[in-house]
Amino acid sequence: MTKKKLIIIGSLIVVAVIFFIWRASSKNQIEYVTTKASRINLLQTVTETGTIKPIQEIALNFNGSGRISKIFVEVGDKVSSTQVLAELDHSDLSIKQEEAQANVNISRAQLDKLLAGASAEEIAVAQANFNEAQTAYQSAQKDLEETKIRQAQALAQAQADYDSLISNQPSSLSTARQAVIQSQTALDNAKKTYQNAIDNKSDALATTMTSKLPTVSVGLDAVNRIINDVDIQNNLSKKNSSYLNLTNSSYAQAKLSLSNADIALQGELTTIANLNSAYKLVIKAANDTFKSVNYCFSSLEASITSSNFSQASLDAFKTTISTHSSNLSSAISALQSSKQSLDDALLAYDTNVSTAEHNLSQAKANLDEAITRTANALANAKTGQSQQLTLANSKVDQMQKALNAAQAQLNKITAPARSEDITLQRAQVAKAVASLDLIKNQLINNSIIAPTNGIITKVNYQVGEQASQGEAVMSMITENSYEIAIDVSETDIAKLQIGNQVSITLDAYGDDQVLTGLISFIEPAETVIQGVTYYKVKITFSAGTGIELKPGLTATAKIVTAQKDDVIAIPQRAVSDQDGQKIVKTLVNGSVVTKVVSLGLSGDGGLVEIISGLNGNEEIITSTKTNGQTP
Repeated sequence: MTKKKLIIIGSLIVVAVIFFIWRASSKNQIEYVTTKASRINLLQTVTETGTIKPIQEIALNFNGSGRISKIFVEVGDKVSSTQVLAELDHSDLSIKQEEAQANVNISRAQLDKLLAGASAEEIAVAQANFNEAQTAYQSAQKDLEETKIRQAQALAQAQADYDSLISNQPSSLSTARQAVIQSQTALDNAKKTYQNAIDNKSDALATTMTSKLPTVSVGLDAVNRIINDVDIQNNLSKKNSSYLNLTNSSYAQAKLSLSNADIALQGELTTIANLNSAYKLVIKAANDTFKSVNYCFSSLEASITSSNFSQASLDAFKTTISTHSSNLSSAISALQSSKQSLDDALLAYDTNVSTAEHNLSQAKANLDEAITRTANALANAKTGQSQQLTLANSKVDQMQKALNAAQAQLNKITAPARSEDITLQRAQVAKAVASLDLIKNQLINNSIIAPTNGIITKVNYQVGEQASQGEAVMSMITENSYEIAIDVSETDIAKLQIGNQVSITLDAYGDDQVLTGLISFIEPAETVIQGVTYYKVKITFSAGTGIELKPGLTATAKIVTAQKDDVIAIPQRAVSDQDGQKIVKTLVNGSVVTKVVSLGLSGDGGLVEIISGLNGNEEIITSTKTNGQTP
């Protein structure tokens, strides 16, 4: 074998050895695929495809059942998008919402406090309490005799102060109790006096309206007799026919106003609201009639005489109309004066009763404060008195127990929080948030909100009636005459609510032309298509699409169902279950660290919100590779 061949064979052996060494060193090498936990604005959407259809009419209903407390619109009203149209009675839910929000705030504050641990101030307080307890223990025997004398004196004085305040004997009434009695008497007198004034003025206004309405009727009858008098028809307002036209038109208006006023006076006038409503109709009838009478007088002024209608007849008519004008003017003044008197009486009642109530409340508060203060002083004095005989034998032991308790509290304050306590408190936060979200959703379901601009065409219920879930309470037509019908699967339908914002693209115009809309209707009954359950959803366009819409166009609707801003989010695939907890593996300085997390909103792109457990800057492991291969 030649020297050259030996060199070649030796080189090949060296290369083979190096290759096998490299393969052995790289075997089972693990590579981690990671991503950063970061703060983002997390969006949850549902995307479906449907077709454009003409809108005939939108039926609006509550998502829940209950008694209707408010209806804000009538048939023919124009409404705008997101305007509240009707509400169910939700007084109980509003109270529950406040309570749920308070529970969220409390649970979060407790979690923050638990995570933060004891502050320097809390440790200082605990240490001070321990020092104080130690000093009290050491000085208990020394203070015994002094306490006996002090408690006896305090009890005597406290008893005297308390007896003075609670006594109802006229000869021993305290200043604070006298003030309450006087304030109550003043309030009762004010209510009686000023309510009598309101009642008198209410009766006076009702009497005035009843007595003056015939004056209005008589004046209007006088106008009617003149404009329909056969003898004057060819002579009336011949110099200026416009006065006759004004007389006829104002007579028609006054006749209608008089009819409305007469109906109002036939109803109940026992409330201020009814009186005010009736007064508006009566004063309008009087003013309209006064105007008609004056136009009639102007028509007479513009009339001519003839052989069939003498100057004396004309003057008699003018005198009659002038008299009615004067009577109407007096009636209007009397009505206005009577109404002003009632308004003054109402104002006087509110002002004087409010002042008297405030004075009584203040007097009661002063008395309660004084009684509480003296009762506390008496209780403290009695406690000291009862302890006099036993304090000598028990106070040393008591101070020892206090010292032990202060020591235990100091140890507890300085100890770190347990992981079990933190996990439990985080669960309490999540539970409180879920309860609040449930109540908010119930409040939304108790309102009917206009999905778009439009006009109300039907109102099927009245305030006080019981509405059932899914039944049409009212109907409307939109300013835009088209809508999109889509089918949403049962897995996504729970995310949708009426009023959700929708981004819309049409195949005919491309993805660059994005329109907006709102969910206007969610059908409560299911539709089964090829064995899969769907729910029909309608989407209305926002005003001003800027393009020509046609029936049958294919549309893609992207519905925003939830959004949270500035939250920590990571890929959903990075979260796994372990012992009933949600965990995430992080890479810290090349080592894997497992962290327990609480999850929130599941968003688009496979991302999920992290409520607790991460700070937002961790390196999250999403998968691993061994020798370049993902297991």
